[in-house]
Amino acid sequence: MVAFVVDDLVGAHEEVRTAGVEVGAIVWANEAFDYPDLAEYGWFFSRAPDGNTYVMQ
Repeated sequence: MVAFVVDDLVGAHEEVRTAGVEVGAIVWANEAFDYPDLAEYGWFFSRAPDGNTYVMQ
């Protein structure tokens, strides 16, 4: 799996979705791990047209 680090996760999610790529919901780390210090971190998965799965963080 390949992961990409982006400065604006919400913006990247919208850009990828608008491009017609299959994307999952954003998972926020502070909610997933119940740890408030991780409030700025998250990720989402996408399935590219080539069939590979990628993650944006």
